[in-house]
Amino acid sequence: MPKEVIQEIDATQEAVVELSSDARIDFMANTLLTVGGDLYSGAAEVYARWLNPADPASIEFLPGALLGIGMDESMRALQDFG
Repeated sequence: MPKEVIQEIDATQEAVVELSSDARIDFMANTLLTVGGDLYSGAAEVYARWLNPADPASIEFLPGALLGIGMDESMRALQDFG
């Protein structure tokens, strides 16, 4: 799957990135951080793609093992609602 910028946002402003009629990403203002943990205040490129959970071929594009890290820093399983 090619990596493509779908939208550029201003990190200091609220932004909505529409992925399809079924999905969007809402960014709150002043919530993006640098690798060092500092507040980022410039332009940010958004790389995202909506994958249809009802399409069995979508699983081929998911990285890893559908795992994430919770707010308490514990390993959590992600759930597909397709």
